[in-house]
Amino acid sequence: FDLLREFPALRNDVDTHALLPPRRYVSSSAWIGPRGAHTGLHYDYLDNLAVLLRGSKRFYLARPGTVELQGALSPKYDRWAQLAGIGIHDLAARKLPEGSLLVADLHPGDAIHIPRGWWHEVVNLDHSILLSGFYGPMRRVTALWLWTGARQLIHDATPFAGRQCTCHAATL
Repeated sequence: FDLLREFPALRNDVDTHALLPPRRYVSSSAWIGPRGAHTGLHYDYLDNLAVLLRGSKRFYLARPGTVELQGALSPKYDRWAQLAGIGIHDLAARKLPEGSLLVADLHPGDAIHIPRGWWHEVVNLDHSILLSGFYGPMRRVTALWLWTGARQLIHDATPFAGRQCTCHAATL
């Protein structure tokens, strides 16, 4: 549940520019979720700084290229991320080079920087609230916005039946 999307006035209470590097475009979100909520394994096209406000979360990280070398990319479409076709535990069960996987637990006040291209899967160990900021230099963000916008137009123009994506409800 994206708290800042639902209650945009809360953005006035958070100065994301004080947390993130200067002269960068920032898109922030605040996520609230119950114990056990989790993301799938994915990487984002922009750098991400996440600050845990309440609860606890576990970040499973995989170095860039790890999922690709396993042939485990998902065909499912997402405008702002690349999705994996497997979860972190299935990936960990495979023979991987030493140091391919990392784990970080966050508690209130902890922050983590996830560079663009780093695979990650996040699990709420407790009910949690997380402030997240995606950012990058304006030139990179503009180019990415144009590229993903063109992909989105093509995606939206394809027939709905059988579409695999994160932006439309699944059809049976």
